[in-house]
Amino acid sequence: METFPIVKRKDIARTEVKDSSGKMVKEGYYRTKELILEIYDKMAETMANGTEYQTILDPPPGPPCDAQGNFIPMAKWDTSNWPEHIHPPKGVEIKRKTPTLKPIYTIGYSNVPIENVITLLKANSIQILVDVRSVPYSKYVSQANKENLEAEVKAKGMKYLFMGDKLGGKPKGIEIEDEHGNIDYSNLKEEHSFKEGLDRLLKGARDFTLCLMCSEEDPAKCHRGMLLAKEFTKLGVKMRHIRHSGKIESQEVLEGRIPAKQEHLF
Repeated sequence: METFPIVKRKDIARTEVKDSSGKMVKEGYYRTKELILEIYDKMAETMANGTEYQTILDPPPGPPCDAQGNFIPMAKWDTSNWPEHIHPPKGVEIKRKTPTLKPIYTIGYSNVPIENVITLLKANSIQILVDVRSVPYSKYVSQANKENLEAEVKAKGMKYLFMGDKLGGKPKGIEIEDEHGNIDYSNLKEEHSFKEGLDRLLKGARDFTLCLMCSEEDPAKCHRGMLLAKEFTKLGVKMRHIRHSGKIESQEVLEGRIPAKQEHLF
């Protein structure tokens, strides 16, 4: 495994994380080696238990077969669902289907009881509440504190996901103001962790109805409307902003309310 230096270098480069100054935040790892060792461990476990080995690879190795067990010629392989992280064999043309994305909602709790927010979430069939606050705690609404909110959301049959470390509007060590004191998210948008957060939610929107949550009720005064919704719109996602009145505001309407230059929000 150590005889493939190019694979090793690429694996480590893909998995390492650096900040805007180029300083290493998280060391990369040799994921191909880890996968091979994981397969060996799984094989050893099945041999010891006398059970049948089931591959952990997706798709499984070897050419596809039909219902009768006959090999399907490469030219006839169905590659529409081929996993993005696995390279296809030579000669196989990948024809991936464009995934259908569900709309992504947003909401701000402001100073209203969390029960009101939960009611609005349920009314819009939200499955996962995504907390995009940099600091998931409230000085005035204790129910909005991360642990309390997570418990409340789960009790109502939804899931809670904290993403403020990647998609928060007040990231540590990243300047979000220009020289005139106006909001400028250009530095934040270039962060690897920010792009990683967008990508994760983009994949989640294929199967789940998500709602981004922050503290400010009006999305025109919050980074979820001024930054996140704009970025997701560029990626082909329909954004819907839940207002406390129960009204749903589209991103198109919201854009008309956001000033060209936004003064500091906090």
